Amino acid sequence: MTRGRSKSASTLLMTMTMFAGTTVGSLAAGMACEPFEVVSDGGKRAVEFIDVNNDGPGVGDYRIGARQLLNADGDPVGETH
Repeated sequence: MTRGRSKSASTLLMTMTMFAGTTVGSLAAGMACEPFEVVSDGGKRAVEFIDVNNDGPGVGDYRIGARQLLNADGDPVGETH
């Protein structure tokens, strides 16, 4: 009894996966990528330094951060980390 349900679930999952792949593929084929420009004004960024050995700046330390990306009109479109 459990085996039959498992087989039905796997068949359904496989069918849904195939349908989703076909749908996404056909949508991507109909879309064109237009040229775009992404900028960062530097005003909306966060930077942090991680001192790995707690011995001050040195080899092995990390600088991490995030910056907001804007389109040509200044609208937020994403961020980079």
